[in-house]
Amino acid sequence: VEVKTGQQIDASTGECVNYIQLAGDADKRPFDQLEITIQMTPLTDKRVRLDFRKGRALNDRAPLEFLKDFTFNFPPPSFNDFVARLRGMDPSVEPQAYFDILYIDEQIRAHRTGEGKLFVQTRD
Repeated sequence: VEVKTGQQIDASTGECVNYIQLAGDADKRPFDQLEITIQMTPLTDKRVRLDFRKGRALNDRAPLEFLKDFTFNFPPPSFNDFVARLRGMDPSVEPQAYFDILYIDEQIRAHRTGEGKLFVQTRD
């Protein structure tokens, strides 16, 4: 199975779609494409809040018709803010999901997630 991952960002709306595309042996693929739509909101010059909005799974070989193009929603941001406050966090400073930009230019972005994971991404 061949895997391609990527991101499509609309800077004017702050919307980002992360995707995973699978190709190759159809019998070994659980889906053809998975998309997660995220609203990105800058909190500071370096910190970006991530609110997961919806998901979509595409699978031409799904056993039921409605599973061939299946969409689902995540809880609203207000729910995540509530959970953050229960955990003693201020969601305006440290929301449930965020990343801190470590480096950015026209071709590369490096960031660290709130979980401490490091990502380096390049532009196609």
